[in-house]
Amino acid sequence: MISLSKILVPTDHSDTSLKALDYALEFARAYQAEVYLLTVVDERYMTYMSLTAEDKNSSASLEDKMVAHMNRELDSIIASKKAGNVKIIKKILTGHPSEEIIRFSDDINADLIILGTHGHSGVSRMLIGSVAERVVRRAKRPVLVVRRDEHEFVAD
Repeated sequence: MISLSKILVPTDHSDTSLKALDYALEFARAYQAEVYLLTVVDERYMTYMSLTAEDKNSSASLEDKMVAHMNRELDSIIASKKAGNVKIIKKILTGHPSEEIIRFSDDINADLIILGTHGHSGVSRMLIGSVAERVVRRAKRPVLVVRRDEHEFVAD
């Protein structure tokens, strides 16, 4: 028997990650599970932005600004979904995305991670890497990877 009580959905706010949230909501309804919606502010991006900020005095609060922006984005995503009686818990972390996703999944004792992948290949995959691939390889939890263009099994 499958038992799901906590489903983690990392999001970068892309269409593919929102599709992963749709899958998670369906699983959550079927198993009366909670959905944890996670955004990770990439610390490498934060470092770059602080180094290139024109106003060096404002760069100290750059992380606060990014977190506030992501918080509004998550609120908007949650409001746009028909969650019904599914409890969605939002979380924002700063760090390396794959590491934070794995750590957070362990912290909450997630039963399942559902995340989207952009399907990069070739040079872009070598340069950018794949958060989804690193999570699949290193997570101690089952991972469902949702591709942008795939056979749909969640109907609107």
